[in-house]
Amino acid sequence: MTISRRLILLSALLLLSACSTQYAYRLADWWLENQVEEYLDLNREQQKQLSNAIDEWHVWHQKEELPRYRSLLDNLQQALNQDSISTEQIAAFEEDATAVWKRLLHKGGPLLAELTLAQDQKQRQYLYKQIEANNDELREKFSDRSEQERRERGREGMEKQVRETLGKLNDAQKQKIQQWSETFMLGAEIELAQRLHWQERFRDILEGPRTEDSQTQLLALFENPRSEWSKEKLELEDHNRILQRQLLSDLFQLSDEKQKKRLHKQISKYQDLLEKMAKQKL
Repeated sequence: MTISRRLILLSALLLLSACSTQYAYRLADWWLENQVEEYLDLNREQQKQLSNAIDEWHVWHQKEELPRYRSLLDNLQQALNQDSISTEQIAAFEEDATAVWKRLLHKGGPLLAELTLAQDQKQRQYLYKQIEANNDELREKFSDRSEQERRERGREGMEKQVRETLGKLNDAQKQKIQQWSETFMLGAEIELAQRLHWQERFRDILEGPRTEDSQTQLLALFENPRSEWSKEKLELEDHNRILQRQLLSDLFQLSDEKQKKRLHKQISKYQDLLEKMAKQKL
């Protein structure tokens, strides 16, 4: 995951999952600042600038974005009322999620770029150190592990995610996940190579002379990382995305009434939560 996604996407979308209570949403300002400062070693003036911007972001997010999220959940609930959900429907929901990402980036990207470009040499070294720590985490995903071990971890991870949504899996669902784990493309090496390429472009901008185009260049790197993807990375993403859409469609098709009821109940819980969060005083 690129630094832009780490600092913006997580700092917004996780408000609805990891921070899935009204109280936690009121603490979002503090949480967001900590997410950014995990990477950027800000001075006092920069911290103040960030804090003020996040206050504005929070008001905007509550007013503009939470109702959109509620609408997305309404659409999902309606789609799940059918006996099946197609891969085309899943792709459409993915497009909606991408639109969320683009809006968040449009709102938060300029400040992130400004603060990043304002980093002095010492601050940039701190940033690079944090980035490299993330690279090490990715390396651990495939170092000293056989292909079979990595596929097994993928299977276990997918089963865990699905259980959290549907509850106990039936044998047919387990078999589908097993089949998926045997056919998805292993991509940690490709992901690491792509990440290092992106980071090289990122460093070139930060270490280069500051011009009127510097922020534009950095924002372009944030907004369209796919433009920097290699042929191998594109093939990996497209192949695995198709497989995962089909898996999700199959798993829902194989769901019993108890599982579907659980899924609808979870969505309803988030719908109610979003409605309360949209009305609460920040």
